[in-house]
Amino acid sequence: ANFDSYLTKGAGNVPLGENVAARVSGFYRTTEGLIEDIDPQGGIARNDKESYGGRLAVRYTPNARLTIDVGLSYVDYEQGLDNNVPSGVLLPDTVELLSEGLGIPVEDFSAINSGEGFFPDNDENVSVDSPFERTAETLTANLRAQYDFDGWSLTGIAGYIDNSTRLVGEGDFTSLTFSVDDFDEEFDSFSVELRAASDTDGPLQWTFGALYAEDSLVENDIRVVNLGEFASATNLQLGLPAESATNIFVTALAFETGLAATPEET
Repeated sequence: ANFDSYLTKGAGNVPLGENVAARVSGFYRTTEGLIEDIDPQGGIARNDKESYGGRLAVRYTPNARLTIDVGLSYVDYEQGLDNNVPSGVLLPDTVELLSEGLGIPVEDFSAINSGEGFFPDNDENVSVDSPFERTAETLTANLRAQYDFDGWSLTGIAGYIDNSTRLVGEGDFTSLTFSVDDFDEEFDSFSVELRAASDTDGPLQWTFGALYAEDSLVENDIRVVNLGEFASATNLQLGLPAESATNIFVTALAFETGLAATPEET
């Protein structure tokens, strides 16, 4: 099954002169996705995806010894819901912690189910109350120059990557109105290499050089949490008042682990 997926791509060579040539390529891809939100409040139906990008490559050969290659590429990516469905699997360590802290038997804990079910019976549905979107942009540039001497060559390579990623929307991935996330990441990478290498048919071959690289990563993670509303939704299961500190404690851990406690007696 292709889930209404479409891909268009193309490429072409462009002569720019006696010693210069270029190649241009690009693509566009879209898919409706498999995962569907069954909660009418979600506002976004599927894990649909859209991406497009292009690449430009240029080669310059001013003489028989020198070759210079330049490359530039760009990709844009957008996606709706995440590629996940509920598993219903609880973390044993967290369940034991909550059980000991609240005095609730381990067997009374169950995973949150808002009607979507769990894998493998459910392999295409989620139930979330807020939209979710993932976007990413990536720019890549590289330069390579090589000069061939008699019996050896000198090569220089430089590269740069700029990537920005953002995830915004549904934070708890349940039908409960608990949290909304806004996460963004900026990544930059630069490297340069210079090497000399032998170019003969003899038994002795050699290579030496130097490499410099520098990476930068900046992350911002904002999570808006509505503990009061979530506690109100869970107190029916826990039998605790919404303003209870214990309920807030359970709420925080329940969010991190996807847990809900359903004791028969409290």
